[in-house]
Amino acid sequence: MWLRFLLETADQPPRYAAEDLARWGYQAEVTEFGEPGGMMDHYCAALGGLLCIDTRPPFAAQSIDADLDGFVIGNSLEPKATLETLAQTRRDVTDGIARLHEVMPAFDLTCTPLAEVEGLFKYLHAGPARRLRANLVNRNITVEARRALAEGDHVKIGHLLTLHHAQLRDGLDLSTPKIERMIEASLAAGAVGAKINGSGGGGTMFAFAPGHQQEVAEAIRREGGDPHIVRIDEGARTDC
Repeated sequence: MWLRFLLETADQPPRYAAEDLARWGYQAEVTEFGEPGGMMDHYCAALGGLLCIDTRPPFAAQSIDADLDGFVIGNSLEPKATLETLAQTRRDVTDGIARLHEVMPAFDLTCTPLAEVEGLFKYLHAGPARRLRANLVNRNITVEARRALAEGDHVKIGHLLTLHHAQLRDGLDLSTPKIERMIEASLAAGAVGAKINGSGGGGTMFAFAPGHQQEVAEAIRREGGDPHIVRIDEGARTDC
């Protein structure tokens, strides 16, 4: 990470924690330019490991002790418009929450059960209703994933990744035909789950394929993607 390099090569390196790197990176990339976006990338780069990230300001990250291996990232080689995609999604979800509060003042995105608001989406415009519902479904998937990680249930984790992708594809319009082919090929080659990665609209996907990484990498390559077998790393560090 560039920030760590600058700090470590200073004449008098200051004392700092890994979370400081994440917050400084966020301030430099997002706050300084008034851009949409959270701290997920910054936490992952600075802290490393497996994390549960609270995406609500002021943001927080918690390390998870779980043994996960078998990931393959596939670059679709398709360009994406990250800032525009994030901004549109945020506008629709924010609009949906505001309109939902008009008919259900106690609505809380973090804890209101989906069943309690299913009948209220009719009061929202189609786009905000679809995107807000996808966020609620993904919230529930995250809760299930925490349990699956604690239990070491890799098959369940893979299934939840694929369910999550369905919401990103159908609810948030983030996938592309090529990425869909790469995901389908990955699942057919032995992956237990796969999803689009990042802000979507192009870019990368990843597959969870314990024991089948090579087969999945080849399947992604056959679909025109650029595959990379990866592992969970420790985050920003200094190598001498």
